[in-house]
Amino acid sequence: MRFDIKAIKKQLSLKLSTMDENQLYYGDSLSVEQILKHINLTKSHLALDLGAGYGFLAQSIAPSVKNVIAVDINPEMVAEGLRIGKNKRLENIEYIYSDAEQLEFDNDSFDFIFCYFSAHHFTNLTKALSEAYRVLKSDGKLVLIDYAVSDKENLREFANKIENLRDPGHVCLHTLEDWKGLLAEQGFSVLKTDTRGQLIDFDKWSDGASTPEFIKNHLKQVLLNCNNELKKHYNISEKEGKVSFEYCELFTLAEKT
Repeated sequence: MRFDIKAIKKQLSLKLSTMDENQLYYGDSLSVEQILKHINLTKSHLALDLGAGYGFLAQSIAPSVKNVIAVDINPEMVAEGLRIGKNKRLENIEYIYSDAEQLEFDNDSFDFIFCYFSAHHFTNLTKALSEAYRVLKSDGKLVLIDYAVSDKENLREFANKIENLRDPGHVCLHTLEDWKGLLAEQGFSVLKTDTRGQLIDFDKWSDGASTPEFIKNHLKQVLLNCNNELKKHYNISEKEGKVSFEYCELFTLAEKT
């Protein structure tokens, strides 16, 4: 299938302007409250939200830190973040249009870096993690939430296939061991990992990426007509016309050492 990526981004930008934040998420992902239980933020901390999108996480942690910078490579997302942040009267957030793989910050700048379901979009994940390590202070923490896929090739390929169909900006989903290895290569010490099943609502998942209707229909058939091993592993089901499936959500807390 061929995609007009510019047209899809334009569709997403238009949709963002009419959506509230509750419509931008499509599964029972970790809440900010659950994330914050694993870390200790204070009013002295400087935080960076990497691949922030429209700044949902940055806006949520802003009351707990001194300042937070939300970085994203999509100018439409940055503009939407500015609009939402202004409406919420959050004065300690700065929104910056920038590439996660080439950050415009000095070494040792941040106490915390958050990366919330954005790392699988990074073209060069190794470079992005290297940049995160560089701009973290010594003993600074990286909080990474993303999906972890099976190390079994056919299961991993299926997840990446449907993600690429849904969102042309998707690059790659990784296994838990891949994540640990990628972080260790950059010098991070992994302090904690936690995995949980996340139930995904198909319509919200596809609409969240402004997936064109004909691709949505194709994707639905890919899910419903896959083999039994895939259906069982991803808990794919259809009830009363509603399709859902399940991903493995990964929480990782790592430290710059």
